[in-house]
Amino acid sequence: KRLPDESIDSIVTDPPYHLKSIVKRFGKPGAKPAKSGDVFKRISKGFMGQTWDGGDISFNKEVWVECLRVLKPGGFLLSFGGTRTYHRMACAVEDAGFVIVDQIGWAYGQGYPKSKDIALLIDKSLGCSNRGRAIPTANSYQATKHKSKLTSNPKVSGPYTPRTEQGKVWEGWGTGLKPAWEPIVVAKKPFEGTIAANIQKYGTGGMNIKACRVGEEEITINTWDDGTKRFGGAGHSYTQRKQKGRWPANFC
Repeated sequence: KRLPDESIDSIVTDPPYHLKSIVKRFGKPGAKPAKSGDVFKRISKGFMGQTWDGGDISFNKEVWVECLRVLKPGGFLLSFGGTRTYHRMACAVEDAGFVIVDQIGWAYGQGYPKSKDIALLIDKSLGCSNRGRAIPTANSYQATKHKSKLTSNPKVSGPYTPRTEQGKVWEGWGTGLKPAWEPIVVAKKPFEGTIAANIQKYGTGGMNIKACRVGEEEITINTWDDGTKRFGGAGHSYTQRKQKGRWPANFC
């Protein structure tokens, strides 16, 4: 709020994704955010207990209204989001007055699957104990029979082997996919007048396509001329053309 109007050329941000926040998501209009209580206290703090991921920063239209205010006309906004909550952020950005231009998919491929082993859950529900601790992966715990009871043996092992007939039916099944990409909303503050006039006045609203091309290089040709073209045989090379490179895409 301390920044002057139309003073920023572009905004690139990675706000909280609110992957588990239930603040302002449930309840009646005017209800207080769930900051306490046995049921909602933990998940109100945010994903994996991180308080910075709680609240509703990226879902709050007023946050993006401020971003719109400080941006110059034509200025771009790039904001990262989570695959499960991106739509709420994008709606807030659009409701604030931005024009949604595109979506960039950033593929990083190094996410860790949060999936639960269904066979393991079924076995536990039928008597397998996890020794009072949450089981992070099926590879770390193997259900075994001990004194007529199914218990967990905390040791590194291979893939989980179901111990009950009901669990065997669901062997190999999980509850989710491995996260490997993040969506990025590409939005723009509306132009003032025409594109040409806006860019000349503010210097914002365009993308430097030339600087972002992928695979730009010169194509060199090696030749060996015979005596009819040159006195004696002589090899040489020349640049046939310059490869412009591929147009930058909305996936990286």
